[in-house]
Amino acid sequence: MGALDLGIALSLLAALALLVRLPRSEVRAPRLALFRSLFPAWRFFEALDPGPLLCYRVALPDGSRSAWLPALPPPEPHRLLLDARGNLRLACQSLVEQFAAELDAGPAVPEQLVSYWLVDALVQNRVALAHADAERYQFRLSAREPGDPELFVSSERARPC
Repeated sequence: MGALDLGIALSLLAALALLVRLPRSEVRAPRLALFRSLFPAWRFFEALDPGPLLCYRVALPDGSRSAWLPALPPPEPHRLLLDARGNLRLACQSLVEQFAAELDAGPAVPEQLVSYWLVDALVQNRVALAHADAERYQFRLSAREPGDPELFVSSERARPC
């Protein structure tokens, strides 16, 4: 590639970076609106809202209860390729978001939702792996910030053997 080609490529890249950073404005002229099909919108996610937080606690044999613990591990941003654990975490977070959406959608009994049973199985798995001495467990769904209101709190359930 020649120096001229490299200069053109770099200037086009700089122009694209500048266009992405500019605030979005609506085109009102009908003739200019036809050109929108030639320029794709690269802003897929303008604002990412954190999803709901799934926490659980366990009841120990002495009658005490643990603090609320996060059911899903935090994401590892340094792992981008071939990240099976990260993909599993994203699938679990998607399940939690589906459960929250179904809770928000209507007056259905939460215990009759398939997403409830899948989230419950997820928490059961986490309890079995991390708390062998737990007798009972409970989970809750809340907004991402610790002080935000709870979206759902399950009843205490016996840990399966």
